[in-house]
Amino acid sequence: MYMERQSRIIGTAQAGQVNQIDYRRAYQRAHELRAEAFRRTVGGAWRLTKAGAAAAWRRIQDGRARRKAESELNALSDATLRDIAVARGDIPYLVRQYAPRGGR
Repeated sequence: MYMERQSRIIGTAQAGQVNQIDYRRAYQRAHELRAEAFRRTVGGAWRLTKAGAAAAWRRIQDGRARRKAESELNALSDATLRDIAVARGDIPYLVRQYAPRGGR
């Protein structure tokens, strides 16, 4: 039973015959499977790392854009802010609420 199952896995011509060629084929197949498992594992980890880095970069860029918008609004005079119906104390709230957010 064991030899038949082993020969099916390795691919021998006849059940019960295990020779040098079969071991080489089994070693090669095991090497291919290990390489594929490694590629999948490393590839998946790389995709997660890359996605996390991209998200972090978007958050950095969004933060810069919000700080720039806030500083530009704070640079306006009180009269200009009154004209656009914005109180100086509301600027941080307005920037957080209405500044574009990447990926959302």
